[in-house]
Amino acid sequence: MVSGYQVYQQNQHSSLSKGKLLIAVFDGMIRFLNQGISAIEGRDIITAHNKIIRVQEILGELQACIDPVNLEMAANLEMIYEYCYSQLIEANLKKDKEILVEVKSLITELGDGFKQAQAV
Repeated sequence: MVSGYQVYQQNQHSSLSKGKLLIAVFDGMIRFLNQGISAIEGRDIITAHNKIIRVQEILGELQACIDPVNLEMAANLEMIYEYCYSQLIEANLKKDKEILVEVKSLITELGDGFKQAQAV
């Protein structure tokens, strides 16, 4: 059964512009990465795994949605997403928080770039 809060959340996200939705996606990845880092620190391997997998799923969706209109930008995004994805696999196998910190830094930088572009 879907709660009223879940319906509210779904409606809130479905009414966002593409730019704001993209920013929300990046904010979500950062939140999941922080949760994964905390889980590794707390030796909660299952939660760490689940949070890392969630970020991988989001990156996979972002890769599928890359707009090839600007081929150079699309290629750069593809490389960054692929790098982050492969780093997440390694972080998950090793439960290495330092790798997650690196990925978080890259995701934060990309998200900040999208935020700046949205503000223009």
